[in-house]
Amino acid sequence: MTDSQVVLKAKLDELKELVGAEALSELLQLVMEEIPAKLGELKAAIIGRDFEELRKVSHSMKGSCGNLGLEQMMVIFKHLEEISEFPSIQVAEEMFQKLEDLYQEILGTLKCYL
Repeated sequence: MTDSQVVLKAKLDELKELVGAEALSELLQLVMEEIPAKLGELKAAIIGRDFEELRKVSHSMKGSCGNLGLEQMMVIFKHLEEISEFPSIQVAEEMFQKLEDLYQEILGTLKCYL
């Protein structure tokens, strides 16, 4: 298990205690549907060099990830949101790849709570 998976598991265990297993499962199902869709929107924004859309999608996902303890993803979304102030396609592409890789890394951990 990677460090990010260990931290995520601890955060999800805390949430499970607070909201219950069923509510956590429902939240995770929504997020697991939302993240791939939003990653698609981010990719389209990067390809289209639409930094305003990149900012909007990143802002929305920053909050969603923060609420569920997906802190590493939240930080990357925060950086993507900030890129719109000083647009850099190269940096956006690198961060997008990190997001995709991180999502694949933590997907198994998320599925354990469904």
